Order: sequence, then C-alpha cells, then structure tokens
Amino acid sequence: MKLDVLVEKLSNLTANSEELLVAIEEANILGMNHLYLSIRRGNARAILALHINPFDGNLISLIAMIPIGCGKQSPSIEEANKLAKSLEGLIMVVGECSYILSGYDGSKDIAEFLSDIFSKITGASPSDKFLIEEYSYDLFTEYQEDPPPASSLP
Repeated sequence: MKLDVLVEKLSNLTANSEELLVAIEEANILGMNHLYLSIRRGNARAILALHINPFDGNLISLIAMIPIGCGKQSPSIEEANKLAKSLEGLIMVVGECSYILSGYDGSKDIAEFLSDIFSKITGASPSDKFLIEEYSYDLFTEYQEDPPPASSLP
C-alpha cells in the first residue's frame, strides 16, 4: 500500500489528521523506515508501528501494539493468551511489561482493523475519532509510561 493511500484512509478516522500528515511527511523527508504513531480513542491507547520502504514510499507493514500491563499488574499468561487470540495477535514482553502485537494484513479496511483492535481495549469509545497523540522513530520513547493495569482489560 502506498503511504498516500494510507494517509487518506487514516485522515478520515482521526480528529487531528494534520499531525498524521506532518509525521508521514517528516518520515519521508528523513528517509525513515520506521514510524511509531501513538493513537488514542477515549481512554484506550495503542501504538501503530509503520514499516516504510523509504525508496518508494510503500508501506511494508503496519502493526498495532497494545499495552496490557507491567510487573504485578500484568495479566496471567492465560488472560494474555485469550486477549492475543481475540486480536489475532501475539504477546511481546519487554522488561516487566507485556504487549499484544496485531498485524494489519490488508484483508479488511484499515478502519475496520483499528475498530476491531480498539473494541477489545477497555476505555475505547466507538463513537470517538482516533487522536494521534505523538509520533516517534524510536519505539522505546513511546513506552515511557506504564500501560493500564490488566484488570481494566476485557
């Protein structure tokens, strides 16, 4: 998928599409091959990891990264597996924190993909547009805050 097609589709879903345009344009100018968008809907948050071919502007992959807990607030392995299966994703652990990774395979519209993801995260409001909070080229700057406690997940 070309980045301009993705931008057009995501712009219709976001309350602040200008932030999206700036992030994509900056990534293109700098020749970055990774872009991490912190997005929120209601009180639910996820990171969209975009892997970009800097030479032709094609999106190589898009992965939603959903924080599910850190340390004692992490869910049990059974709870994490159940959530990962419901999101058709897998579990990633970094330090004491756990995340679910769910990849976009293009089999459905990006709006449906994001709605499915956020429908599984407590605190998301289906009527709200997505809000792009920030963007980065370094994944770990996006995970400075602790994710919500596992008890707030479905």
